[in-house]
Amino acid sequence: MNDERITLSMREQRTNDVLVKLMNREIKLFDAQKLLGLSRRQIQRKKKAYIQTGIASITHKSKNKPSGRGYSHELKNRIYHLYIIEYPG
Repeated sequence: MNDERITLSMREQRTNDVLVKLMNREIKLFDAQKLLGLSRRQIQRKKKAYIQTGIASITHKSKNKPSGRGYSHELKNRIYHLYIIEYPG
């Protein structure tokens, strides 16, 4: 098993609680729909993913990853170098 630490937001914790109750048959699919505000199909997909990959399936896949819209570290360093060293003042 992964030793990776998973941090859940309040909403993700609620989703986890509802899915666990659904799988333990404490609540029905209809109740899970109402609690999470999701469609029947979305609940079924989340349940299937939860069974396959566990709690990691609840978090967003791009969580804790850098944005693809940012500048590279090398470009930032080059701009800093130009601004501070080559063109002071």
